[in-house]
Amino acid sequence: MNFIQKYFAIIVILGVLLAISVPYIFIPLKPYITYLLATIMLVIGLHLQPKDFVKVANLKGKLLVILFLKLTVTSIAAFIIGKLFGLSLTALIGLVIVGACPGGTASGVMALLARANISLTVSLTFLTTLLAPIVMPLIIYFFFAKSIELDWFGMFETMAIIVILPIVLGILISKFTKLNDSTLKKISSIPILLIMLIVMVVTALNKDAIILVPLDIILSVIILSIFANVFGYLIGKVLGLDFDSRLALLFEFSILDVGLGIVIALTFFGNQAAIAATFYAIWQNIIGPIIVNFVNICRSTKLKSS
Repeated sequence: MNFIQKYFAIIVILGVLLAISVPYIFIPLKPYITYLLATIMLVIGLHLQPKDFVKVANLKGKLLVILFLKLTVTSIAAFIIGKLFGLSLTALIGLVIVGACPGGTASGVMALLARANISLTVSLTFLTTLLAPIVMPLIIYFFFAKSIELDWFGMFETMAIIVILPIVLGILISKFTKLNDSTLKKISSIPILLIMLIVMVVTALNKDAIILVPLDIILSVIILSIFANVFGYLIGKVLGLDFDSRLALLFEFSILDVGLGIVIALTFFGNQAAIAATFYAIWQNIIGPIIVNFVNICRSTKLKSS
């Protein structure tokens, strides 16, 4: 684990403060967020092999159970948590949108750094993203009886650019170039740096909302994140999955594509609805690396003692 990986949580916090202080530096990078995410998925694809997805397919019924829970539980939890904290209707909608978001590309990065089951994480991210145009409007309508219009083709196109094509390209490059472990280890820091840059851009774009974010929204987001972490891990345990797969579910349930959530909130419900997703984007990139560091320290300690 190199310097960047070890201190990523601290680096993210410093990056957020920098983005708040000089937002004009990062705001022009907004059009490039899609390409940054695609690059992240390319690097993750370099670490995957076709046989990894065969292992995921072998889960069969368990995979369907995990997928169903991933699509429903966090949004239900978000609604309950928001109600308990007495959030305004707009803020509550924003929190439910966060819970309904598909798995984020960063979950694959965290799984990679924690040496978890990357193929399981990436497969679930792909499937939940594919279903997002159907599931997210249904969830929002179910809780708030308000239908929304989405650019279905545009969302699928974005998903293809960010997830499918880069991962396939990464797998093909890995297959035909035969990258060694040393090279893969060196490039594993690239996604970390790009995630940090994306967080800084999102922070710069939502500077005022982040500075004035209400305490009830902060607590709601943190509790939702903790719940998702614990629930993901426990589901893996209940289903009898190995530790690496349980760890992968921990990240997949809690590291979300809140960039999509921010866009939907801003487009259909206004700036206030986007506050929860913006804060979650920062929080998940702080708590994620902390968990990664904890897991890797535990692994190192176990190896030394054995």
